[in-house]
Amino acid sequence: MRAFLFFLMQFVFVFTLCAQRADTLKNQTLQELDNYINHLIKEKDTVNALHYFRIYTQKAQAENNTEALVTIYRNMANWQSALDKKLQYADSAIVIAQNSKNNELIGSALYTKGVSYYTYNQWDKTLEYYLLANEYIKQTENKYLEHKVKYAIGQAAYRLGNFEEALQPLEACIAYFDTQNDKKHQKGYLNSLHLCGILHNRLGNFQKCSEINELGIKKAKEYSESEIEIMFVNSEAINKYSLGHYRESLEDLQKYLPYLVEQKNDRQEMISWFFMGKNYIALGENSKAIPYFENVDSLFAQTGYLRDDMAENYYYLIEDAQQKKDLKRELYYTNRLIEAEKLLNTQYKNIAVKIQKYDTENLLASKDRIENALRQKEARNKWLIALVSLITLGLLLLAIRHIRYKRKFEILYKQFIETQKERNKPALEPLLSVATETEPSTSTLEIKEDVINKILKKLEQFEINKEFIKEDLTMAKLAKAMKTNVKYLSRVIQDYKQKDYVRYINDLRVDYLTEMLQSQKYLNYSIEGYAKELGFSSAKGFNRAFEESTGMKFSLFLKKFQKENYEHLAKTA
Repeated sequence: MRAFLFFLMQFVFVFTLCAQRADTLKNQTLQELDNYINHLIKEKDTVNALHYFRIYTQKAQAENNTEALVTIYRNMANWQSALDKKLQYADSAIVIAQNSKNNELIGSALYTKGVSYYTYNQWDKTLEYYLLANEYIKQTENKYLEHKVKYAIGQAAYRLGNFEEALQPLEACIAYFDTQNDKKHQKGYLNSLHLCGILHNRLGNFQKCSEINELGIKKAKEYSESEIEIMFVNSEAINKYSLGHYRESLEDLQKYLPYLVEQKNDRQEMISWFFMGKNYIALGENSKAIPYFENVDSLFAQTGYLRDDMAENYYYLIEDAQQKKDLKRELYYTNRLIEAEKLLNTQYKNIAVKIQKYDTENLLASKDRIENALRQKEARNKWLIALVSLITLGLLLLAIRHIRYKRKFEILYKQFIETQKERNKPALEPLLSVATETEPSTSTLEIKEDVINKILKKLEQFEINKEFIKEDLTMAKLAKAMKTNVKYLSRVIQDYKQKDYVRYINDLRVDYLTEMLQSQKYLNYSIEGYAKELGFSSAKGFNRAFEESTGMKFSLFLKKFQKENYEHLAKTA
């Protein structure tokens, strides 16, 4: 029950606060509400801005203030980011204004709709609504608004490439704005003068453009309009390119570019990047131009804006990619040029003839060629990657095998050295190396015991005298020397030495090798030298015998043995 009462008290408190806030807002003047809305829009608080907007419209309707309603809907159109929302608010402003029969309100609302289209680079629609706005505004006494619309008409005509047509309204604006001396008229004068200079540049009147820029810089300083002064300086830097002063143009553009970036003047910034690149091309420094053209492409991607003469930007980028044989970049910039051409043909319908040199059919054919080349390259790269992968895998396996063998070698080497040390210890009776007799294995061949003993004694003497190092020592020759037959000798060796004849002889020779390695005499022998000294007919046979006996390759064994024992052998020599 207490919890319910607590909740109820809070609800009443919040409701009372909201009611008081609503009453407070209703008591605000339209100007105060407009200030709130402006502040919230700047803070990007659209939810509260819309709330204040509804209160504003309710209050304006209650006061039957048509001008306030048209103004707030125009402002909302300007604040929106999406075109459809802009147009909805602009259309509402137009309907309200038309109901008022007030030409100034109707013209202003139509002008706002033109501005909405201008923001989205739809120049033909922009000009259409500016011209409609002009028909209403020119019937009013508001000369400032009339010339503001004339300036907008000139600007839209310029965007559409109608340079001659754009000059007339702009010259009228210059003449009017120059008659007044307040800030807004001064800005109107400077902006009209600036655009007029650009138009003369585009029409090829470069000297006239310079004269206008010089006047604009002077007036901007007089009116303390530093931002507009930079615009004139930048305009003259571009005009210097047209006059052939490439190095001077480049230096000025680079000097004043940071100011344009700071002002967030994307379009003028893009034009500056473009002409900096063009200056480098004119100076024969093509490689330095490429980063500037890449910046143009980046801004085009961000803003969707491209001036009618700037498709050339992509030809330099495509040419650079071709020279570097970079198919991916060539394809990317070819696609970007196709997009640019579509945009230009849409935005600049009236001057489409000027951009026909960018042949769509050739571009599409070039695109197909590059895509085919890339597919072939990718197919080759897949095979190459597969081959490299196989080679890498093979090398990895070899490396693993080598590491394992090295570990195994270290163990076998240690065991071999320790075994030889044991064999070299003094004993009461001489050791017969690895050929010591063991218990005989079961045999199907019956040999008399005295014959076996004779053969074993002769083998003992054979080992002591190191007769096993004789070359080409066949079992037949040894049997004959021992005055026995091959079968008996083979069976005794097999039964008492636990190995066949070849392995028996080879093991004796390998064991003897360790005695040789203790002597300075054999310190620097080659593998072939050791093989011959031990009775092997070839180094290959010796290597094979050593590996079968010890599990190690002789070359690796010898290298490690010499490394560990060289100093000791040298001192005892």
